[in-house]
Parts: sequence; C-alpha cells; structure tokens
Amino acid sequence: NTQYSVSLWTVSGAVDYTATIEIDPIFAIATQPINQNVTEGQQASFTVEATGGDALSYQWFVNGLRIDGETRDSITVISTLLAENGDEYSVEVSNGVDTIVSDVAVLTVSEAVSLGQFSSEAASTWVLDGPATTLDYRVTETSHGWGQALLKVGNVMLVGGDFTGIQPTRSGPVTDRPFMTALDSVTGEPVSSFLIPDEVTDVVRTLTLSADGERIYIGGDFGLVAVDAQTGEFEFSVDVSGGELPGRIFAVEATSEHIYMGGDFLEVNGESRTNIARLDLAGEVDNAWSPSVTQGVHAGRSAPVQSIAVSPSEDTVYVGGTFRFINETAVELSIQNRRISLLTLSALDGSVRPERFQPEITYDEPKGLIAHEIVVTENYVIVAWGGPNYLTFHSLTGERLNQYTGPGDIQTLQIVGDHVFVGHHGEFLDTLDNPIPPEAVVSIEPEIYRPFKATSFRLDDGSFLPEQSWELSGTFGVWGISASEDGLWLAGNLRRAGTSGRNVEGVVRFPLR
Repeated sequence: NTQYSVSLWTVSGAVDYTATIEIDPIFAIATQPINQNVTEGQQASFTVEATGGDALSYQWFVNGLRIDGETRDSITVISTLLAENGDEYSVEVSNGVDTIVSDVAVLTVSEAVSLGQFSSEAASTWVLDGPATTLDYRVTETSHGWGQALLKVGNVMLVGGDFTGIQPTRSGPVTDRPFMTALDSVTGEPVSSFLIPDEVTDVVRTLTLSADGERIYIGGDFGLVAVDAQTGEFEFSVDVSGGELPGRIFAVEATSEHIYMGGDFLEVNGESRTNIARLDLAGEVDNAWSPSVTQGVHAGRSAPVQSIAVSPSEDTVYVGGTFRFINETAVELSIQNRRISLLTLSALDGSVRPERFQPEITYDEPKGLIAHEIVVTENYVIVAWGGPNYLTFHSLTGERLNQYTGPGDIQTLQIVGDHVFVGHHGEFLDTLDNPIPPEAVVSIEPEIYRPFKATSFRLDDGSFLPEQSWELSGTFGVWGISASEDGLWLAGNLRRAGTSGRNVEGVVRFPLR
C-alpha cells in the first residue's frame, strides 16, 4: 500500500504520475501448534496462526486422519484419555489457491496421581546446617539451616534454601552443600547423580520444572540458573539487578513457551524490568511483555512479587506479593484500608485484567495482605495469604468459595491430583464456622494447641474439607512442599516433626502409611 510518484517538467509545464503497489501478506504459518503435556482428564488445546489472506480455512488431523468438524484455527480435546498419549495433531491451512501443512504437535497424557495417606510420623532424612542469614530477619550466629524450596525429579529430591551444608543428624559431621542439595526421595540420603551448578552462589528461593520436564529453573538471590533436569548440568543463567542492591528472584513459572519470574529487581540481563519479567525458553527477555510492578517490601523474606501462577490455558498470569501497583492499576483495599496485593495480567500484552481475589477479613489488622503463593486449576484459584493469615478458595472469576484462617502466615501451596497441600507457621487452620479444630486443642485453660503447620485439603467434591494434618515445630514453619507417591516432603524453619517429636532441621519427610 505504498504510493510512488514521479513528476516530469517540460517547456509546456509539469505532469505528475502516481502508482500504488499492493502486496498481499505472504501465505504462511506464523505460529505452529505446540506440544501439550496434560494429566488424564484435563483438556488440551492446539492453536495455529496463519497469514496471507482474509478467507483462510483450516482442517485438523490426528495421526494423519481428518477430524470432522474441526475447521477453526484451534482445536480442544475436552477430556484427555491415557489412550491418547502420543497422538499427533496437525492442521492444513488453505487460502483458496494453495494449501500448507503445519508442524506436528504431540499430545502427552500422564496418569492422574492418586495419593494414599501419609504417615503422621516423620522418617529419617539428612538435615540442613545453618546459619539462615537471609531468610530469617532475626538471625544470629547460631541460627539454624532453613529449607525454602523443594522439587522432586525422578527419585531425587532437590532442596534449596539458606544453609551451608547437610548432616545425617544435628550433631553429625557436616558435608558442605551451600544453598542447594540433592537427596534420595525415598531414603533421604545424599545422592551424587545430580550435581549442583557453581552458579548457585546464594540463597535458593524457588525451584521450577520446565513444561517438558527437561530443565530446572533455580531462582534466588543470584538471579536465575537453568540446568538439565537429570544431571544438573548448567545450561544458562539470567542476571537480575536491584540498582544499588543485588536483585532477587522469588517466583518462577514455566509454560510451554515462556518463563515468568518475579521478585525484587529493576533490571534483567541489562534491560529495564520492574520486579516481573517474561523470558523465552532460551532465557532472552521478551520485549513484547513488560508490565511494571511497583511499591512493596524489599527486605528479608519479602519482595514486591512473591508468587506467580499461570492459568492452564496460559492466557492469564496471576501475580501476588507486597506491591501496590501494576502499571497504573492499584490493588484493592480491605475495609481496614490495607492493600490486598494480588492482581491478574493478560499473557498477551501484560495489561491488568478485571478479576479480583480477596478474602473475607474477619478482624482488625494493621497490615496489608501478602499473596505468598497462588495455584490455579481448571476450576479454582487458591491463594495463601500472609499479614492477615488466610487460605482462600475461589472460582476463576474471583468468587470466594471457602476460607480458612490461621494464627501465622499461610506460606506455600502444592496441588497434586485432587489434593492441595498447605504450609504455614501457625498452630492450626480453622474456618469461620469452626474457629478451633478439636484435634489442635491440648488444653483450654491454659490455652495450648498442637502445632499443625501442614494440612491437605480435598478438591474433588468442592467442599475443600481438610484431609490430613502434620505436627511440626519451628518458629516460621513450612515454606516448601513436595507431595508424591514416594512421600510428603516439607521444608522451612523446622525443628521437630511428627507426633513423636522427631528432631529435624530445615527439611522433613513423611512416608506413605
């Protein structure tokens, strides 16, 4: 649509000529369908984006066979089956003259996890050696090791946090393992098959597996490090800066196309980003997505962004922390005029979406609400709040479906199958209708409670009733959870575990019954 002109001058005068060249966009597939990994029963969607005409038509195929009626630019498998594992999806696109065929995208369907009951007694595992110099703002020279993040890969349990080494017992010999270690997920013994990269030089705050399971993202006060999921071999690193102070990564979420990370920083790989950024899978900053998260706490265990979650459809990004604004949108305020630091963003352009997720605040509290952790399923958004300390269950539109509260921050969540596991540092979790669970009461006068700092809840029936609780002692409680068919692992500021009060340090394992 560019216009060209030429002018001719003669003794008789001037003549102008114009011409316009119209060029249609090249007929091509701009965005190929990508592989999908889902659990049995979940939905899977494949999408293609093509250019080169206004009247494009589509036809989808599975394993080379035409799928009748699937003639749009996307296709959704509503409820996947194990028998569909490995199915190959492709699409033909036509502009009425030519036809092109997309790349093949593979559907991977994993068996839904079915967990049994975990023991109430802790099993043996190596413990963490202190001090906790950055996670605990009350640290002293004799502070103990603190586990912050857990990730199970195969039969290896990766433990990250603020510690200098590991030892078989509190009084046993110390093996140097600063900030991150690898233990056998069943026995709790150290393993040598996974090597911790030299680039992990400070406290580890988050461990995240890539969407394809091939890579681990390690985030903390050193930035972001990507390693091979099986060996720990270094792949790449991402630098963050906080201006005069080092930058810190608190949350990482990996999707099929992107890496989202949040924390306390002003630059990522030398490019301006305020506390949140999106990278491609090679670790390069995505310049098409650059929301700005401003105002918040920049010290100790707090940061402007402390949690990130992405919807299963990958179109919505949930951001929690201590911040006040994203772009120019302010967070909601409680009836006590305190900030509720959680907003949702469009994954397309980083704009703030309209959904709001809030607890019912039941007592006068001078602090703002910190969204320590957010998890999202196809049906629910679950939030762990600190400040006023709530666990809330919401619909995807923000409707509050149920709520629990506790005398200490709700700090971490993990969903496994139909269960959500919750870690905190209070003595118990209760509801508005049942303020003190009877199993937590040791004595009414004097008032003494058993310290249940981890609880699981059912998600399959919509009642969100508690299922199991685990007795734990330690001032700041549970900050990391990994539940699987091998057992339940918890990390945090932990000193005793189980009904028999087993001595632990920073990490604990509860086997299946």
